[in-house]
This record gives sequence, structure tokens and C-alpha cells, in this order.
Amino acid sequence: MKSVTKETKSTSGGVQKSPLKTISLKAALQGGQDLGSTKQKQAKEEKKEEIKIDPSWNTPVSEESVKRAWLKYAKQVEANNLRLTSIMNNHIPQLQDGHVLSVELKNVTQEKELQAEKTTIFTFLKVELKNASLELKTSLMQGEQKHTKAFTAADKAKLMAKKNPALLLLTKKFDLDVE
Repeated sequence: MKSVTKETKSTSGGVQKSPLKTISLKAALQGGQDLGSTKQKQAKEEKKEEIKIDPSWNTPVSEESVKRAWLKYAKQVEANNLRLTSIMNNHIPQLQDGHVLSVELKNVTQEKELQAEKTTIFTFLKVELKNASLELKTSLMQGEQKHTKAFTAADKAKLMAKKNPALLLLTKKFDLDVE
């Protein structure tokens, strides 16, 4: 951090210098400073406990117990990772061969997000379900999706124009810009 001194007048008439700490945005953008992220990382590391998974755990699991544990983990990470919570709430795994959790996802981004958190998810699930042999198998949905969400103004306009071609006429007639 950059240290700056601020001059203040004291009641005795003299000038006092007090050090102020400022954050340089330029340095932060160049990687010189972490704006609080190091504190967050330290807090996470202190919070992490060494969780021991006994390799002999082999308690049989059911689809219902897997679903309960899966949603419980999603609820725990809701405050820190809304994207993962959404994925987990919308894609409940199917149990195969008694120990393989098969999750069918909509796109590659969801798959990457789930794979990035796989270790922590499965540590939780193995402890919660007392089964050390749990595995994850992800796959992407085949075929065209039934419902597509439009996020940008242009996407919304295209989707609405598909449903009602008269909207294209209106946008051309009044020279409207959808973005």
C-alpha cells in the first residue's frame, strides 16, 4: 500500500503529520495489490479443517439420500457461490451402480464449474453418506434444448421476433434500435 501523509493543524498551532493508507487502483489492476482478497483467502484457509475420509466406508446409498446430501451441500455454498448452487439445484444426480453419481448438464460452462468444485463436493458427500467409493460422471444434454433464455436486449428481441414476426416490421418502421 502506498503511504501518504496528511497535514493537520494541532490546537497548539503546530502542524502534525498523520500517515494515511490509500489503495492504488492502478497497482491493484496490475496485480500489485489484492483488494481484500488475501484476507478472504486467509479466512478460508483458517476455516478449512482437515477432513478425514475413511477408505473402508462403504455404507449403501440410495437416490434419495444422495439427493438430500447434494441439496444440503448446495444450500451450504449458496452465500459464496450462487452459480454452483443453481447448477446443483437444477441438476440432481442419478445413482448408477450403487456408487456413481451421473449428472446431465446443459452446457460446458456448467460442467467446468462442477468439475472445479468436484473435490470439495465429494469430500462433503463421502463424509455425509459414509461412502468412500462415490464417483462423479458428467454428461451434456443431447439435442436442442426446449427452453432458451435470452439475457441481452438483442437476444430478447430475436426471441420475441420468432414468436411474433410483426415486431420486426415495427422495429423497421420506427427505426428502433434494440440495443
